[in-house]
Amino acid sequence: MLTPLSYPELLGGATMTAVLEVLLMLAVPKWRRPGLIATTAAIGFLVPAGWQIVLKLTHSYEFYTDLPLKIFPISWQDTGSGIATYTVRSLLLTFGPMRNQPARDVANLSMATGAVALLVDIYLY
Repeated sequence: MLTPLSYPELLGGATMTAVLEVLLMLAVPKWRRPGLIATTAAIGFLVPAGWQIVLKLTHSYEFYTDLPLKIFPISWQDTGSGIATYTVRSLLLTFGPMRNQPARDVANLSMATGAVALLVDIYLY
């Protein structure tokens, strides 16, 4: 039977997600704003950690079943991390630090960092 991640594993994965998202933002000049980076780092840690904790507390073991493709072994657990991170980030950026920016800028940042959350979850933990 599959088992969910331990708390140290899921917190380590959430930390990796936040760090890699911040590094991505530092690589893109228009995303190098302290408030934006702080918001993104917080979301990049809290949302994947929250999703993993929900799966752990609800004993959702089958969410951890990977697609049997070695090149892209995605699971519902991985998908949830990416979608939840994208959704929460889009909402908070739209009404927070990017409220005066075009919607496509919010979408681009949310999609790029949501993809980081998804890929970290698939390949790194």
